[in-house]
Amino acid sequence: MSRKIIALVVVSLFLFGSVYSESSDKRIIVERITDADDDYTMNVPGTATLYTKSFSLKTTDDMAVMFQATSDTTVANISIYLQQSYARPDAEGTFQFEYFDSNTIVSSRTDYRWGCSTLNTLAPLPFGRFKIVGETGNPTDAVVQMKLGKQ
Repeated sequence: MSRKIIALVVVSLFLFGSVYSESSDKRIIVERITDADDDYTMNVPGTATLYTKSFSLKTTDDMAVMFQATSDTTVANISIYLQQSYARPDAEGTFQFEYFDSNTIVSSRTDYRWGCSTLNTLAPLPFGRFKIVGETGNPTDAVVQMKLGKQ
């Protein structure tokens, strides 16, 4: 039930443009996911790997992730992983040994619609970020947009 509520609230927040909502029993915060340069529309060219800016998971029990991958030339082909760690990265947007893939959000997604994934099995670590991987055939103009709903 908790997953359905989170997904419904995140979808509603996205469609109606709010960045904060509160249900009768839970507070839900929605934030845009950005790259290290604070860009919301993140380019993932070809088979490149992009690491998003890190975010706090200190008070998060459950979360929902909305994502969309598009291209002007052909179909985008990306995979998204949640990474977690005990500290923020030394440099945002770079590979860090301290971060590990804790959840697969989507594997080889090839459509343009917004998708949603809920997570309620987070490792007890205070920081997270997303690793976005361009898969075989991903075009150089592929862009990804993401929003995160935390409860």
